[in-house]
Amino acid sequence: MATYQQRLQELDLALKSETEELAAKSDPLTEELEKVIVRPAKKDISVRLATLVWMPNWQSPDGKFSPAWE
Repeated sequence: MATYQQRLQELDLALKSETEELAAKSDPLTEELEKVIVRPAKKDISVRLATLVWMPNWQSPDGKFSPAWE
């Protein structure tokens, strides 16, 4: 029984060390990133809707603007 408990402890330590090693390798803060530039092509751009919005403002004598719709 003592032999099996010793073996279980050894396997547990090995598992912990391997998981810590894998966690360190896959840490997103230390991962090297590759920069990829993607440029859009004119054929990939389409305008479906164009709108114009008018938002009138009042200008006070001191030069400040306030919305005219309130």
